[in-house]
Amino acid sequence: MEDKIEYLITFEGQGFSANDFYAQRHHMVRSNIKNKYGNLFRSLIEEAGVTYMLQYRIDMEYNSRHDPSNVSGMLKVFEDSLAGMKKSKTKTSMFDPLIPDDSKQYCKGVSITPDLNLKLNTFKFKITKLK
Repeated sequence: MEDKIEYLITFEGQGFSANDFYAQRHHMVRSNIKNKYGNLFRSLIEEAGVTYMLQYRIDMEYNSRHDPSNVSGMLKVFEDSLAGMKKSKTKTSMFDPLIPDDSKQYCKGVSITPDLNLKLNTFKFKITKLK
């Protein structure tokens, strides 16, 4: 049996809250936020050398002004960047997918943990490749 492989990815910068994201009335504003962070995350994911995986888990530690449930949108965009960031109209991917999709068949869990010892506006993602 293959051992688990872990990838550690750190994003330092201003995050966004789920409240702010969903408060945007126009879908293009939400799309721009998703694309901005998705591109940033994907660059960090590629830099970390993440390879294709069938099953995975994502654990996020962070320190920002946001409540734990409010950074769930950041975790979702991070996971979408692993899945290739599908364009809504054409259903084509912006990037080569590193996971089949983000369904429970492949994603075996997520967690969000605040860590006040981290520098402010730091988001650390640990991807555990299970298969």
